[in-house]
Amino acid sequence: MRGTMPKSAELHQLHGTTRKTSKARATAARTVAVPTPDDVLTPPEYLEGVALAEWNRLAPELKSRNMFTVLDRNTLATYVTTWALYLEAVAALKETGVAIKTGVRSKKTSPHALVVETSSRALSRLSGELGLNFLSRARLGIQEKADYSGGEFADF
Repeated sequence: MRGTMPKSAELHQLHGTTRKTSKARATAARTVAVPTPDDVLTPPEYLEGVALAEWNRLAPELKSRNMFTVLDRNTLATYVTTWALYLEAVAALKETGVAIKTGVRSKKTSPHALVVETSSRALSRLSGELGLNFLSRARLGIQEKADYSGGEFADF
């Protein structure tokens, strides 16, 4: 390799040698506001529709169980985005069916089926990381609040 490696925009900024170049402007454009613990329940700006509704449903519940911090925001955002994608693919799969015609006598598996399969695997993995299923809560040692009031077995 010839010569020295060029400095990154971050190093220029650290050393105080930044210039009004595209490199410095690109770094400024990449700066993202880091959420504080106070606004942990505020959803990311890019969430909308079903993903936003799912965030608003899950985030307060996880926070009330002390299972949600600033560090978990990206995981929850990925989960709710994948959930919205999953629901969209299931709706499309209902319309097209599992197999689609490609010719006179040939059929192939719908691409929506692949999206459903892939997103369901991702949802399963992410739900375990967030403590959204029984087994992951049991591994974390979180006790479920059982509601035994009423019902035919209330006296037992």
